[in-house]
Amino acid sequence: MFTIRNTERRRRQLERFRTKENAADVAQSALFACHPDGRFRWVNQSFLDMFGYENDGDVLKLQFAEILADEPLQPLFAKACAGETGELRLHAEGDGEDDGGDVEVRLAPDLHGKKIVGAVGSVTRV
Repeated sequence: MFTIRNTERRRRQLERFRTKENAADVAQSALFACHPDGRFRWVNQSFLDMFGYENDGDVLKLQFAEILADEPLQPLFAKACAGETGELRLHAEGDGEDDGGDVEVRLAPDLHGKKIVGAVGSVTRV
């Protein structure tokens, strides 16, 4: 006895996933995903560059509040984990060679089907 399986649908899904992942990796915005408790689950290269980290292993040990510590962001993060999308414009201070400037932080729930599994977001210089 044997079974024939059509794997075309799964192959297309994996291709779409890889395409989205590649696009996120080259995006100019700092992109990230967090667990509901605030621990980072994924960051792109722009995130590492913007916040001065060498590799994602350094960031994945940290909490959202350790890197994005501005007070208005904590309630925004909580709302994203509860299902609400939001954005906030802040002034970022520079570290000498970088003079800072305004950034826009956008947060949204990370949905897998109808279940919220954390928050996703972006930080963009404006």
